[in-house]
Amino acid sequence: MLIKAYGLHWDPEQIYGYNNQSSRISFRGFVKKGNKKHEIDFWKAKGIYALFKDFELVYIGKVTENRLGTRISSHWRYRKDHWDTFSFYSFSDIDFKQGKVKTITNKSVINNNMAIKTIEAIIINTAVPFNNKQETRFPNSHKVTQKKFIEYNTVNDVMDRLEKIEKKLFPIKRQNKTK
Repeated sequence: MLIKAYGLHWDPEQIYGYNNQSSRISFRGFVKKGNKKHEIDFWKAKGIYALFKDFELVYIGKVTENRLGTRISSHWRYRKDHWDTFSFYSFSDIDFKQGKVKTITNKSVINNNMAIKTIEAIIINTAVPFNNKQETRFPNSHKVTQKKFIEYNTVNDVMDRLEKIEKKLFPIKRQNKTK
């Protein structure tokens, strides 16, 4: 199959932040290979992406010369009120040892049946037609789950997080303090 990895309905705020700051290192996802989970950076991936607003398809684009992370970043920076999640279909091979995608070469032979199946699977996963009941799988590709990016902006955010950790570490002590 032409698609090497795909991510469905990722949250751009987990990548680009809430205040338009870019966090390039958070364009990562988890790929399961065998019984091992690998963290992979998809910033430089090439392929097709779709933007959604409330799960309704609003835009489809391609990444051939640019990078997936850069291309979606420009949509987020200038038109983020128009969409809230995105899906991507990467044609880039995964380098599991380096934890990133490989560069695509322009030389490849494409079988017509493979191209047709790939295009159908992308359309079904993106448009989610009513009569197609389930997500279409891409044979020999990897589904990517988004890595969450946690940002603490204020002292209160940090204090809340520390309090949650303290409750987990010392559950009995916390109960005695409240009595």
